[in-house]
Amino acid sequence: MIKIAEAEKKLNNYKFIDLFVRIGGLHYVLKYLGAECLFASEIDEKESYVYELNYGLKSFGYITKIK
Repeated sequence: MIKIAEAEKKLNNYKFIDLFVRIGGLHYVLKYLGAECLFASEIDEKESYVYELNYGLKSFGYITKIK
């Protein structure tokens, strides 16, 4: 993987929500570039469990069930 210096991270002031996360591929890239994830949603319990292990962020369930 290409290493990016902290000063060169282009998304330091960005925040995002991660929907249909699977195990968090998009999260990995955005976090690596400096963005912060505020919310995640995944229906599959096993993938949600792996996501939480990888990123320390609990993924909420099915997106249509969230108020």
